[in-house]
Amino acid sequence: MAADVVGLLDALGVSRAHVVGASMGGMIAQVMAALYPSRVLSLASLMSTTGRRGKGRTSLRLLRHMFSRGARTELQAIERRVRLFATIGSSDFEQDVNEIRRATALSFHRDLDHREGRRRQYKAVRAAGDRTGQLAQITAPTVVIHGTTDLMCHYSGGEATAAAISGVQFVLIEGMGHDFPPDAWPVIIDAIAENTSHLARASGGFADESGVAGDG
Repeated sequence: MAADVVGLLDALGVSRAHVVGASMGGMIAQVMAALYPSRVLSLASLMSTTGRRGKGRTSLRLLRHMFSRGARTELQAIERRVRLFATIGSSDFEQDVNEIRRATALSFHRDLDHREGRRRQYKAVRAAGDRTGQLAQITAPTVVIHGTTDLMCHYSGGEATAAAISGVQFVLIEGMGHDFPPDAWPVIIDAIAENTSHLARASGGFADESGVAGDG
């Protein structure tokens, strides 16, 4: 999947990009930064982990959600997703429940065989294995962001990721779970923007990489 992202950059005519990934997307972004360093201007790994056993573990409280029957209707899918995010979502931030409902409805109609998609994601995460040694190869400016109440991926996963990459900035957000509550956006956005600015300071200005970065 990291190679797929590189293929997308090729198709778009973009030589390098600032790469941000969350959860399994964070794993993909990590692999991309390690294996394709010339294509990654900076890396932001959010609510993710290294794959090392015992790090970033999922709470047993989520088992009933992970192994529940798949939804047969849009309403069932929405109700299931709202219950899930009531569990994995942030404890200290208000959730945008209407956005959860909207996104779930779109996802349900896009992929009616969504339960098989969950199985493929689980297999992909397991197949990735321990990437600690691979992460040590990353040279791009990196920020690792995690929440203290993440039940899907314990923040020990973020700590392990930060420890594996040289010169990383680690941002731990109190009360944030495995979601993106609007009130946490300013902290997340500022951390990502600050990480990209390291490159700008090193080069004396923003790199203009096929429109990926500019003076703004």
